[in-house]
Amino acid sequence: MEELRSTEILDREIQEDARRKADKILKAAESDCVEIEREAAGRFEKMSARKKEEYEQMLSSYRKDSEAAVPLEKQRRLISYIDRAVQGALDSWFASAEKEKKLRLLGGLLVKYSAAVEGKKINILYRGYGEKDISNLVSERLKNVPVVSMKELSNSEAKGLGLEDGFFIQTEDGCVFCRVTCKELRDELLQEHREELAVKLLGADIFSAAGSSK
Repeated sequence: MEELRSTEILDREIQEDARRKADKILKAAESDCVEIEREAAGRFEKMSARKKEEYEQMLSSYRKDSEAAVPLEKQRRLISYIDRAVQGALDSWFASAEKEKKLRLLGGLLVKYSAAVEGKKINILYRGYGEKDISNLVSERLKNVPVVSMKELSNSEAKGLGLEDGFFIQTEDGCVFCRVTCKELRDELLQEHREELAVKLLGADIFSAAGSSK
């Protein structure tokens, strides 16, 4: 009986010791869990703050880009308006200008080609003017340049060649081809006198407005 009691006591001691060890392990585990949760919460908070800062910087950059784009867009639209106004005014002028005025302008353009056709025979294709008008203009501005042929183009022929108002000159050997047209005059005016035309049409302040849109 004594041995049985001793065995029971030993079993209780072993169980009690095991319970204490288990409680200690559980408490340590709970403490570790709390520490892990605390560290995780800290890391999450830091990560959230960092991401918030990144997104705020991205938003700030986007706002700056958007604000910068507004005056640039205003300037682009104003310049586009000026260009349309100038081109429209030129188109209206050429559409309503008297034949004599346009012929004088075409004559000025023709003179620029004199060196290219000097000493050569030429053929002429024309549209929008009488043969006599073109013949007189050429003989006046291109002295000593024989005209071999002149042909008035039909609507379809002129459209196919891109000739609306004026004439083409081609040397007999085919080496030189010159466009003496109102379109060439218009393009030349836009290229060399665009700003001057804009000021005359819209006033000098129009470019100050364009500059203030920056």
